[in-house]
Amino acid sequence: MKLLYIQASPRLMRSHAKAIADAFVEAWSKFNPDAKVVRKNLFETHLPDFDGVAVDARYMVGAGKTVTPEQQQAWDKVRKISEDFASFDRYVIASPMWNFGLPYKLKHYLDLVIQPRITFKNTDQAYLDSLKQKKVLLFLSRGGKYPEGSPVDFQRPYLAHVFNMMGLSNTTCVAIEPTVSDPESVRKMHTEKINEALQLAKGF
Repeated sequence: MKLLYIQASPRLMRSHAKAIADAFVEAWSKFNPDAKVVRKNLFETHLPDFDGVAVDARYMVGAGKTVTPEQQQAWDKVRKISEDFASFDRYVIASPMWNFGLPYKLKHYLDLVIQPRITFKNTDQAYLDSLKQKKVLLFLSRGGKYPEGSPVDFQRPYLAHVFNMMGLSNTTCVAIEPTVSDPESVRKMHTEKINEALQLAKGF
């Protein structure tokens, strides 16, 4: 069992999402002592550009055409990240809401991860079937309250959709909100979410 813990906040010790995800991962590790946990803080990780060279290479490789050495090098960097993601059994993501959506580092990472013939296929479902056995747990912090279905929440629906496209339909979300409130209410909410995370650790 391998768990990938993705941290998408630059705030580290001040991140509500990370604090609660940390508690979950610690508890989950105790329930799964033989499992491997890999932590990836996206604000401390170099992500290659998914630029014109890399995009061209992706289409050339997909069409079975010969690529230049420059294109091959660019594509290899992207492919490595996508294949690494696909190699895990469990995924935990801790992310704040930025401008009603995702931090740019998390969007960048997902643009690298989501690649045809690696993490999704349009016709042959063999790869998707293997991803369907896996689970995703989202810890999403938000300054205000965004009930499910909110027309201005582009964070949770986007993540749920792209993971479902990769076959990861078993996705659970812990909404950590509101983080902008009076200190006592925030402390109470934080404690409640920690307890929720600890309960989820037993069966994830």
